[in-house]
Amino acid sequence: MNCLLCQDSIEDFSHIWTCPYHGNFLLRTYNKVKNTIMDTIVSYHPNIDIIELSLKFDAIGLFINFQQQDTFNFIDVIKGFISFDLCNFILKFLSHSSLVSLITQAYDDINEDCFLLWQD
Repeated sequence: MNCLLCQDSIEDFSHIWTCPYHGNFLLRTYNKVKNTIMDTIVSYHPNIDIIELSLKFDAIGLFINFQQQDTFNFIDVIKGFISFDLCNFILKFLSHSSLVSLITQAYDDINEDCFLLWQD
């Protein structure tokens, strides 16, 4: 069945998040989660080079690969999965308990954004 919103693509789980009707939802949500993670890291390490930190975060490839269904990407994060690469990245800067709190906050942000998406 084609998407009820755009009528252009078959509606599957990935298309729900990438449908042109939703505009930049995926990018906005990714950036919100990224900023939450980076802000937390910077709060623990105020002298860290934020540009380098941002580049290293992006190098994980969560956003770049979202069109490839056979590669772990940000849509998998929305589903509730956390990659080892993301955990290892965060654990370079934070303790395990801080990691858990941070992931919880990131999912709160994702859930809030998803709720707003369905209100549109």
